[in-house]
Amino acid sequence: MSEYAPAMPSLRNDLDGFWATAYDDFESAVTNWSLLFTEFGCDPDDAVERGVRWAVQHGYNPPGFVRKQPRHGETIAEIKARTRIEDVADRLTPMRWTGNRGRGPCPLHKGNNASSFTVYRDTQSFYCWTCAEGGDVITLLRRTDT
Repeated sequence: MSEYAPAMPSLRNDLDGFWATAYDDFESAVTNWSLLFTEFGCDPDDAVERGVRWAVQHGYNPPGFVRKQPRHGETIAEIKARTRIEDVADRLTPMRWTGNRGRGPCPLHKGNNASSFTVYRDTQSFYCWTCAEGGDVITLLRRTDT
């Protein structure tokens, strides 16, 4: 136990130095952290992987990498534009389609009524006449996911 005690203050000083260092670029952050992990007994390949993970988590991006942060509303709008409610409804419950309207058992309340759940292709919406739930494809996914 006493043979490890002198190493602890130097380890803490090394870590404090690493935490306080502002790196110039991605490569220097990865190199320094990889060396630190190697000194503490990590496999060299694992140390490089940990160094890359640390660098990316702390905002050091690889050269040529641009991180895009989509806005929340835009992401939901993109999902709505890409996803058709009839495809989601067909996966959740067996549907019978007549023109732009499909009917089937409700996947929300797992009812036995075979025609309580209605999906409208033209408005990309749904409504259940038994449980009085309705909405768009995002609402349907949220309600069935819980």
